[in-house]
Amino acid sequence: MFEFSRTCPICGKVNTITIRAASDFDAWQKGAYAQDAFPYLSAEDREVIISGICGSCWDRMFPDDEDEEA
Repeated sequence: MFEFSRTCPICGKVNTITIRAASDFDAWQKGAYAQDAFPYLSAEDREVIISGICGSCWDRMFPDDEDEEA
């Protein structure tokens, strides 16, 4: 297991994700879809790996339809 850190480009928060195997990260780097390379991570954690955007900023940028109705 190893930790992967990225800084959110929106808010500047550093997010650290624990990846089970370096081979998972290598597979993603070689073109595997994040959901295939990291099936054990949440969608939010996978997004941090892909874009660096944290869950809070993602939710503000793309609110759920329910949030828009409120």
